[in-house]
Parts: sequence; C-alpha cells; structure tokens
Amino acid sequence: MEVHSDLDYSFMHNIGLSECPTAGNRRHSHGLNKRSLDLYIPTNKHNTPSNDSSKGVSQNQDIAMAAPLAIFVHGGGWRRGHTKNWRYYTSRFDTNLLVALYAWYFSHYSNVGESFARGGYACAVVTYPLIAPTSGIVILELLTSFLMSWSLVFAPISLIHGLLLLVIEVFHHNDLVPFIRTSLIISLAASQFITKIVLITNRTNYIPENLATDRATARGGNMFVESWLLKRTYFVIVIAYYIVQFICIRRVGMGPIVLIDSLSTQTLIATMQLWKRKERAGDFVESVFDQVQSVAQAVRYLVNIGDKNRGRYDNRRVVLCGHSAGATIASLLALDKRYLTLAGVDRHKLKGVICLGGVYNISSLSSSIFSRSLYLLPAFSHDQENWAELSPVTHISADEKGKPAFLVVRAGWESLPKEDSNRFCVKLRAHGYHCQGIELNEYNHFSIINAFSRHERASPLETNILDFIKERVP
Repeated sequence: MEVHSDLDYSFMHNIGLSECPTAGNRRHSHGLNKRSLDLYIPTNKHNTPSNDSSKGVSQNQDIAMAAPLAIFVHGGGWRRGHTKNWRYYTSRFDTNLLVALYAWYFSHYSNVGESFARGGYACAVVTYPLIAPTSGIVILELLTSFLMSWSLVFAPISLIHGLLLLVIEVFHHNDLVPFIRTSLIISLAASQFITKIVLITNRTNYIPENLATDRATARGGNMFVESWLLKRTYFVIVIAYYIVQFICIRRVGMGPIVLIDSLSTQTLIATMQLWKRKERAGDFVESVFDQVQSVAQAVRYLVNIGDKNRGRYDNRRVVLCGHSAGATIASLLALDKRYLTLAGVDRHKLKGVICLGGVYNISSLSSSIFSRSLYLLPAFSHDQENWAELSPVTHISADEKGKPAFLVVRAGWESLPKEDSNRFCVKLRAHGYHCQGIELNEYNHFSIINAFSRHERASPLETNILDFIKERVP
C-alpha cells in the first residue's frame, strides 16, 4: 500500500499527491499539526491509475475502476488525539507514558487506515483542532498522566527489585514496607526522568526552526522562541538539576528529592502546554462546530486531490467513519447540511457513515457526573440549546435526497448510554435512512478500535464494515 503521511489539508489546491505539502514542510506554529491527515491507498489493480493513453480509458471509466474513499475521524472526547495517537501522548498536549505505549503497540490510528487499504479501500485518517482545556481539566489530566506514567514504570521496577531481594535472600525478613517504599521511590524517579527526556527530545514540542528563524529575523534577531535554542537550554537546565539533586540526596534523603523532582516535571509539562498559547491558536478551537467544519475542509481537500489522482480512489463515493467523539463529528457532518455546503462539497458524494461508539444526543452525556464533568461541559458548555444544535439526532430529516446509509456499531462493554444509539437508529429508519445497528460483545469502548487489526485475518468488526460498504455503497 501507499502511505502519504501528515498531508496538510488547509492547503486547498487541486494538485497531485506527489505535490501535496506535508505538515513537516508547511510552516505552522506547532510541530503536531492539528489540520493534517494520513492517506492510505491500496496498490491492487483496481486502485492503480491508468496513465497509458493508448488504451483509450476515459476519466469516468478510470474513476469507476477505483474503490470508494473512507475517511476516518478519531475520538478523544473532543479534547485529545491525533492520527498517530502515540505522538499526542508524548507531546506538550498530554505526556502520558502508559497511554502512549498502548497507542504505539496497537498502532492507533494507522491500524485503521491499513485495515481499510488491506480490504481494497483508500482511507484517510483525519485529525482536527481540539477544544482548549480549562485550568481544572489541565490539572486533572496532569494528575492522571502522572499516576499512569508512574504505574507503567513501577510494575517492572518492583518486579526486578523483588527478584533481586529473593536472590540475595533478604526477603525472608517479611518486612515489606522498605521493599515497597524503595520500589515506589525508584519508579517515581525513573518515570519523571523518562518524561523529561520525552518532552525535551520530541521535535513536535518546538516551533520549526525555519519559522523560528523567520520570526527572529523579523524582530531584529532578538527573539527567544521554542526552537533549537530552547531545546538546548532545557537540556542544560535538566543536567544541572540532576547534579544538584545528587548533591542534596545525602543531606535531605531521596524521598523529598524525588517528590520535588515530580513537581518540577509537572511544572515543565504545564509550562510547555501554556507557552506561546496565542501563537498556537491553530491547535485549538472554541466549539465542536469548528471541529466539524475542519473535518469538512478535509473532505473537500480529499475530493479535490481525487480529481487530479483519478484511479487512486473514487471521490464521488465517500464513506465517513468515526470512533467515539469522531463518530459524533462524522454523523453530524453527514446529517447537518451546513458543514459540507460551507466547505463547497457536493453532499451527494457521501454514500455511507460508520459510527463506532458515538454520542448522538449530546444531552445523554448529562446522565452521569463523570461524563458531564469530563466531556459535556468542557466541549459543549452549559447551553442546552447548543447541546441540541450539535446533536446528530436533531438533524435527521425525511426530506433529504440521496440519504447515506448508516452502520451504527456499539461495543458490548460500553460506557455510553445504550439507549442513545438505539434511539438514533430508530429515528434514522423512521425518516427513510438505511441504518444497520449491531452490538459486538467482545469489545469495550476503547478496545473496539484495536479490532482494526494489522493482520490478514479480518476481525468481526472489519468483516461487518467491509460487508456494509460492499452492500450499501453503490
């Protein structure tokens, strides 16, 4: 398969794939571009463009040979996530070593693009600007990431420590307190050291050097920005910091030093999150409306480059797919005609929508304190009219022509209200939409995305999706 990574969809010209600018060479304020996509194209005979004019293949015939285009929108509670999700969890947005390792192991979300391409369909995995977190959410996420990163390092260190104690026959004293205390301190120190190294060495945490140079030149060459200079400054500070730590350990003990070390690491993360926030305005939006509009721009971009790359995929047959918050965005994009109309996309090109564990009536998030505090209020505020306006179920209309087919998938172990997806399917069918609702008991809300396997054998989820596209996307 062909993989075109980090394509910047804010660049809207109708050009070939080889000419498309990437997030790496486009100049923007942050290395982790939130208006980018990864495009996966199968290289079988049906998706290879015909360049031989002697065969007399017309443009329409060339398109007809190609398979539909799937566009996947990732989840993350409208506040987290990226096309390659591990990169998000090792960035200034959120540094969580445990989740980063989990996302890297399961290849989120490149596994989705590879799964579709393996099935014969081109797939674009799209990211979008996030809802800016409030100060309370920032503190909560710092604490959560701190504890999860600590637990990741604590498990192997405590195991190694315990084995060493057994080898030297110290464990027979049955005094577990020193053992646990030592393991906690060592793992805490190690987790914070790894977090610092990840933060400092991750290039997405700095303004690109070409942009930094331009800004410094424009301001007389006297501008201290997040460039190579700041990166080297961080290294010097950290090295000096650990030298001072080593000197002080004998006087005050290791415990207090490690606690100070943990506090300094979280301060560093918070500083990197807030640093140059105005210059990183492109990373954040104020409303889910803006997120949906951003995905609509990605659809327009893919339709446009499809005109220049005939035979790679059929840009007249588009299938939206989303997980969690991404399913809400995808279904809202399909049902509320404003978004694609504003983006200048023919809505009749949208042939199918695949929803994995989405929220279709936003007010259903108010059913528990957990979902209300972490998802509803940060993303949709207290305005109940806004909840209704951004609920996909509100925009189901019987008057719509050329209705896309829906596949609504719910995990058996689902944290979201089951009635929400059921009512969504019932209303879709009542208004003339084809809607296939299935429940897969072997998955939960998070593991369902792992069902997009990188192996040849299709999972139950992949089988249902491929069958749906073959049957319902003409």
